[in-house]
Amino acid sequence: MSVHTVKCSSCGKGNEFDSENISGFCTHCGEKLTVSAEDLASVINECESSSPGGEITGEKKNSIIKICAFAAVIILIAGAGIIILLKAFETAVPFSSGSVKGRGYAEVLSSLESAGFEKVIVTAVSDKEYKGKYKNGEAVSVTVNGKTEFEAGDKFSRRSAEVIVSYYSEGGKVYMPLSAEELCGMDKDDAVKLLKKYGFTAVRETQTGSLLGLIAYHTYQVVSADVDGNDNFEKGARFAPDATVTVNYYMPIK
Repeated sequence: MSVHTVKCSSCGKGNEFDSENISGFCTHCGEKLTVSAEDLASVINECESSSPGGEITGEKKNSIIKICAFAAVIILIAGAGIIILLKAFETAVPFSSGSVKGRGYAEVLSSLESAGFEKVIVTAVSDKEYKGKYKNGEAVSVTVNGKTEFEAGDKFSRRSAEVIVSYYSEGGKVYMPLSAEELCGMDKDDAVKLLKKYGFTAVRETQTGSLLGLIAYHTYQVVSADVDGNDNFEKGARFAPDATVTVNYYMPIK
């Protein structure tokens, strides 16, 4: 049990109280005690020094302050590092949302990929409001993470930003990015990804294997491709987005 002394502001005499018997009146003159800031600090220090295992010396206080300061510095450094890392993965849009209208969709797509955007897809639109205003293949709009208004130089994450290039195409048909011959020789996954990016929704994969293939092809290499059975299409040919595109790739016989 600890004893604390509080000086009476009326008679100036000290009043001793223990932690279990604290009165709000002076034991000498009966006046109500008013605890000064000095007395309060004294009581707090006495409590700290008298608490079992709770003694906080000046040295300990300094150590705690140093540890807190060090932790704060580490948090600040970590936060700055995260910001810098996020900035490193950002890239600037090479054009404004307004200036892109009417440009060839292939040119727009190439500019975005050259800037570093990794999630870019193109989609054909055939709305009546665009007929007569745009020619086939001309960009109608570009959205970045759903934003329809942006300026050249605005920055977005190159890895996660979703960029959609909408272009006009009468009948809503989509453009074939490569000829049947150019698709052959590509890696199967790359070919499928490319076709889907250009708006083809029904891309299927088939396997082929032969002993001669061991010499002519590598595993997963595209051997042939067709659209609704047509295996002699050219780059830029237009098809319905739901046309069945078959990618036939090589797989060694086991």
